[in-house]
Amino acid sequence: MKRQIAILATMLCCSATMAQTTIVLDNCFRTLKSLKVEIENNTYNLLFDTGGGLTMISPKVIEEINRSSYGKSVGFRMSGEKVETELCESVGIRIGGISFFQEQR
Repeated sequence: MKRQIAILATMLCCSATMAQTTIVLDNCFRTLKSLKVEIENNTYNLLFDTGGGLTMISPKVIEEINRSSYGKSVGFRMSGEKVETELCESVGIRIGGISFFQEQR
């Protein structure tokens, strides 16, 4: 009986440390996906782009969360098209109840 309780306790501990969160992706346009992201207690629908390399938010969102932008980041799409975006200091976000990025102010 003690052995069974020990096994059960071990299984409960292991299952808690192996818990996972499912992040729901919504259909956006054709094969593109979006997801709900919480930034400073506001929820936004952002495009899920696995090739982006950066988390990008619009100038409108930057204004809504009372931040300022600076400088520029330049990248190129696979087609060769140049893409320029403004930079913003680090912004803490939550996806599926999990916090990402340490907010620096």
